[in-house]
Amino acid sequence: MDFERFLLFGDSITEMAFKSKIAGEDHPDEFTVGAGLTDVYARKMDIVLRGFSGYNSRWALKLLPRILRSERKIAIAYVFFGTNDAAIGGTQSVPLDEYKHNMSKLVEMLQEVDVKVILVSPALHDAENPEMLAEEDSRSNENNKLYRDALHEVGDKYDTGFVDLYSAFQRVGCTKWQELLSDGIHFTGKGYKVFFDELLSVIADKYPEYHPDNMPRICPDWTEVLADGSNL
Repeated sequence: MDFERFLLFGDSITEMAFKSKIAGEDHPDEFTVGAGLTDVYARKMDIVLRGFSGYNSRWALKLLPRILRSERKIAIAYVFFGTNDAAIGGTQSVPLDEYKHNMSKLVEMLQEVDVKVILVSPALHDAENPEMLAEEDSRSNENNKLYRDALHEVGDKYDTGFVDLYSAFQRVGCTKWQELLSDGIHFTGKGYKVFFDELLSVIADKYPEYHPDNMPRICPDWTEVLADGSNL
């Protein structure tokens, strides 16, 4: 049984895509984008998680060829790098021009093997609730916006899907968007729900054939299976 695959490729926000205990083991489970996608694509596509905490687009270029060699039947993929690239200083920081080049190369690699690509932009940064950062490392919404804009240009050039998390978080409202972040960078369940909704909206618009509502389930419903299983 050979399902097509949906590749989730990104940094820690992707690595944590199935982490329901975001606030700690003593807190309630929260929504996760990985489980949400697995649910809506059940019996339609396999979800392949390739998240690498702390990684940037420069390092992602080293990984994607290895992923493509080992994973079969990737039909659609999101690529979510930029949050670390946009850091101001530190080893994760990648200059804006290089970031655009790196993201372009990642798109080209995927499109060369006929993968439908969705680019995901950096979201907002909560400076009042920062993650523990190295002394030389800092973040800002102004810089995140520059990288968001650069990624949008890449998406336009290569005609990809584009999930604009920066704007999506802003739409939540000036007094509410901080509830979407567990620290200065990572998402709460509410943040992942915004991501999930935006992602499915982009798929519906750009690649409707891969929206879960438009994909047939693999194998007939059990009510249609003959007792001897001869129609399977």
